[in-house]
Amino acid sequence: MTVFDKVTGTAATEKRPSMNAPATAHSQNLHVLRLPQVCELTGLCRSMVYQMEAEQRFPRRIKIGTRAVGWLEGEILSWLSARIEDSRRANRDEKQAPR
Repeated sequence: MTVFDKVTGTAATEKRPSMNAPATAHSQNLHVLRLPQVCELTGLCRSMVYQMEAEQRFPRRIKIGTRAVGWLEGEILSWLSARIEDSRRANRDEKQAPR
């Protein structure tokens, strides 16, 4: 896109990121997952995703269109990692508890 600079009186080309540009580390964190992908990744069913979200125990969805929502992949992966850590910590504590 060409932009006219009123101060210098010259035309300059404005650089915008290409829609087909290779993904960067930052943009990979912004990958949007739809509900079937979230269910497959987490092993949760649709109703459980929505229930846990309502209870604030699951990442919030984002609106990506008039009638479309999605979840940020980075947030889902962080949530999943935390669940794995909690589970392993509970198993470790259970084994160390005296009987």
